[in-house]
Amino acid sequence: MAQVLFSLGANLGEAENTLKVAVKELSQQTLASFCKISSLYKTKPVGYASQPDFFNLCVSIITDKAPLTILSIAKGLETAHHRERLIKNGPRTLDIDILAYDDLIMERLELTLPHPRMHERAFVLIPLDEIVPNFIIQKYHSTVHNLRMALSSEECSGVVKVE
Repeated sequence: MAQVLFSLGANLGEAENTLKVAVKELSQQTLASFCKISSLYKTKPVGYASQPDFFNLCVSIITDKAPLTILSIAKGLETAHHRERLIKNGPRTLDIDILAYDDLIMERLELTLPHPRMHERAFVLIPLDEIVPNFIIQKYHSTVHNLRMALSSEECSGVVKVE
């Protein structure tokens, strides 16, 4: 069994509802024996700024599925929710990123673990810190909480918990 961390985001359609449905589908399709879900956060877009704000959350599951199987499940869910890849970092109905798979370090064309930019992104680290602050990201030799604390206050100011 492995602990797998995900970041989910959406900014098109009924984004909040899409994320709730996607979390349930992700848990079911990975046969998760445990699922912990962060609060929902509203965040400013990164990269391509000319788009609506995102809704983001993070999920931690325990599963016996292999990393590439999980990637296939995540991509299948994105497709089922009509994800189109028209603009890099552009608007989307659903985005699911695998952030970490236990302490596995993997660099393949289709999947890099841990996620190569997770340590730079407040919209990932703030919700992740809420659910797994002591999870160690081996590549950075640091806990999620310490990575989050290393972010600038300016970076963090664009991530607001939805009440």
